[in-house]
Amino acid sequence: MEKVKVFLGGTVSSSKWRENLIEQLDPEAVDYYNPCVREWSMETYHEENYHSSTDDLYLCVIAPEGRGFIKTISNYTNALNERKKHPESIILCILDEEDGTMIEGEQLYQTLKLVDAAMKSGIIVLSSLEEVAAYLNGYSKKQNTSSRPKRFFKKQ
Repeated sequence: MEKVKVFLGGTVSSSKWRENLIEQLDPEAVDYYNPCVREWSMETYHEENYHSSTDDLYLCVIAPEGRGFIKTISNYTNALNERKKHPESIILCILDEEDGTMIEGEQLYQTLKLVDAAMKSGIIVLSSLEEVAAYLNGYSKKQNTSSRPKRFFKKQ
């Protein structure tokens, strides 16, 4: 089986979503690129740009813990523009709660608008890291795109 290559884009800061997801990924099925590095250089900049545009899937996770919500949305929009002929290559995951912190206020409003637009565009929208891991671990590059999930959380 050929591994799927995934760019781990999205919220940064104190959020631990990348570490939590990586623990759940099957190393036999998934090869990932984590853009979070200790020190930035021109090499890491070019490496991130390469992976964000060429990996099989672009994952964008939005978590409430993150600073730079606008930057996360901007990066997601850039990925959408680069991959507009293949929106199924983008996975959007909204973690509406993380470590007791909720997405709320203006961030919630903007997130719901983003989810609505993503679903209309054919982008896969998930609501937990467990769903993301299950999807990635079972992903096949030859799978039929019509069978891919498209859903979002409805928590009260």
